[in-house]
Amino acid sequence: MVKCFLSMMCAVSLLVLCSCAPETILGIDDYYSQGRAFEEKGDIKNARKAYENLLKYYPRSPYTKEVMLKTAQFKYQQEDYVEALADFLIYQKYYESYDESEYIQYMTANCYFYARLPHDRDQTFMNNALSGFQALIYNYPDSGYLPDAIEKIRIINGEKARAEMDVAVQYYKTRAYTASRERLLYLLENYPGHGFEEEAYYRLAMIFQRFDKQEDYEKYYNLLKESYPDSKYLGRMD
Repeated sequence: MVKCFLSMMCAVSLLVLCSCAPETILGIDDYYSQGRAFEEKGDIKNARKAYENLLKYYPRSPYTKEVMLKTAQFKYQQEDYVEALADFLIYQKYYESYDESEYIQYMTANCYFYARLPHDRDQTFMNNALSGFQALIYNYPDSGYLPDAIEKIRIINGEKARAEMDVAVQYYKTRAYTASRERLLYLLENYPGHGFEEEAYYRLAMIFQRFDKQEDYEKYYNLLKESYPDSKYLGRMD
């Protein structure tokens, strides 16, 4: 029994010693060769690890520019968007060439887009994605990325419209009708075509009815009736 216990303790001690052993640091070319080999096999997980070690131990090597971009791309492929964003931004600041600027602009905007929070939470990343795609369209009007950028702007604006409607409805339910009206008018002006007009017309008509503004009530009632003749909201108003 004692002999078994001692054997077990020895095994544990060896395990602890092995786990505490210092990591072997390879040479610059070794890490680079490792990364290339894994990359050629399609093993981006280990390629990323090798390249990250190269950047960690040799931050000013001849491979830094190439490896930093590859690492950012691997993180993006692994849906590690926040870390990819950090790498793309560093690359943009220190290494980006003129020929790469369009691509880097597109990738940073994508990182913000995929890392964005739901519309009812902090919208910093969502706003940065929107600005990034708009800058891409402005700076590179002939870019092959334009169709995707335009579609993602549409998605973002749809989410922002949803956020405006949610706030407007909340104000409406708490009888803060003036605040609700302002949100609804802002929504109609800034986010047309995202599917919220029907409800906005209805709620604006009801708000103006409460304010005893018959002309404004009729304006939005008629807009609702003409644009959505089968609207469920019309039955609530007749």
